[in-house]
Amino acid sequence: MIAINLKHTLNRPNRSDLHINVCANFCENKTITGIFGDSGTGKSRLLKCIAGLYSSNTFTLNIDGHEAQARPAHNNPCVYVGSEAILFEHLSVVKNLKLIVNKTSYGQAPLLSLRDAVKCAGIEHLLQQFPSSLSSGEKQRAQFARALLSNKPVVLLDEAFSALDWNARMEMINTVKQLNSTTSLQFIIVSHSLKELSYCCQNIIKLHQGEIEYSASIDKMLSYLSQASHSSSMFSSFKLTFVDEDSSDHISRWYLHGEHQVNAQCVYVSASTATGMQRSGLASLSIDANQVSLSRFNNSQTSMLNSLTGVVSEVLCHENDAIVTLKVDTQVLRASISLRSLHALDIHLGQKLYALFKAL
Repeated sequence: MIAINLKHTLNRPNRSDLHINVCANFCENKTITGIFGDSGTGKSRLLKCIAGLYSSNTFTLNIDGHEAQARPAHNNPCVYVGSEAILFEHLSVVKNLKLIVNKTSYGQAPLLSLRDAVKCAGIEHLLQQFPSSLSSGEKQRAQFARALLSNKPVVLLDEAFSALDWNARMEMINTVKQLNSTTSLQFIIVSHSLKELSYCCQNIIKLHQGEIEYSASIDKMLSYLSQASHSSSMFSSFKLTFVDEDSSDHISRWYLHGEHQVNAQCVYVSASTATGMQRSGLASLSIDANQVSLSRFNNSQTSMLNSLTGVVSEVLCHENDAIVTLKVDTQVLRASISLRSLHALDIHLGQKLYALFKAL
């Protein structure tokens, strides 16, 4: 667990100062904590203060019961990884990595070998390249490997994979999840994408004007946001277990994970999406609320492969549309529909409905 008590004032030219005041526990019970919020609300500055890149009015840091008072970056137990990868241009990728191995002064036994860090970042083919020949995403991968080699127990990821396409980003997120579960590394992740955080974070913190507005699991966070958010920004996050795949149709089949595995409902996933999903254990998958249609009938005469049976647990109306939340087995599915459809279906709490959507 990481306990943080931090007060910091960010001076902003031509704008009022931002006062960051955060006192909270992160990464409890070996979980990954995600932080999101509007631009300019202090997310990046918070991580940089934790990593010792800025001094603070007040700062105490406790990692797994051990005090780690405010320290400068080189001697700080937390390593900051931002969206802009900064590598030594005159050194190849492998020499950039070996430099941090030789120069790091934190810890004794290495947490990861150079070979393992390179494999985790997926940069085996880039080792002899120089930064000037790398894409932005490749630089981010190299920077991530360098952070793993810093030997610091806490990795702070600030939009660290933003230059990667979605499937590559999910590949890196799965790597973070695996490292969190198999090593002593702990992660705090900042992202503008709540959907991205839903794939790896068990607890999400919403930061507003430098303070914690709300902290909860992803489902509770989405319920909280849906009270005021526009429906199109909503999504659902599923936990799935792999069943099989049909290579001829480029479709894989997954069970919706829940308490009643004997009668588990299936979700069909396209090959491109399934590439970044782990076949062993639980995999995560998100679907936007505006991709889901609702019906009173399980209509098999449709192009939509997925049909899940659920019970209406919540209906929230906005100006032009509504979010209908279904309880599907033990999980939650949200659909964004028009008010006309809401009234036509006469949707009410406790009603049984079918949620239809294409293979994701």
